Amino acid sequence: MTRAAVDRADAEAALARLEERVAAVWEELLAVWAGEDRAGLSWAWNPRLRTTAGRAWVRDGRVELNPRLLARHPDAVRMVVAHELAHCLAHRRAPRESAHGPTWRALMVAVGEAPRATHRIDVGDLAVRRRRRPRGVAPRAAPRRRGLWARLLGW
Repeated sequence: MTRAAVDRADAEAALARLEERVAAVWEELLAVWAGEDRAGLSWAWNPRLRTTAGRAWVRDGRVELNPRLLARHPDAVRMVVAHELAHCLAHRRAPRESAHGPTWRALMVAVGEAPRATHRIDVGDLAVRRRRRPRGVAPRAAPRRRGLWARLLGW
């Protein structure tokens, strides 16, 4: 077996263990929130996420999780799953309420998690640095193309 095949097998085994952990946490949280209807709730991996730990599609009842980030920080699995699943359940209870409103905060407290809007997971090695334009600075306009007569006349 080549080194690459061994690495791939190790990665697949680690992902399978992580998947089992997420499924166990999912069931544990739904058991705590016992009165909630499980129908229509699902989760999946989204490998395109970079620094976002998870994302909730509240209308669909779907949670997407970042497999790379959670594989590097398995201690954060419960917090991330609780955060995103609470969004779905809070939307079912109070669809007009803000994303991190009182219903969401109450759900987080009920499972013993801090009701924080953002995670504090180290993403330094996953982040892609983007050059951002300073606030208030307009983008450079494309050079104006002048017509033949304007060039000839020096306008």
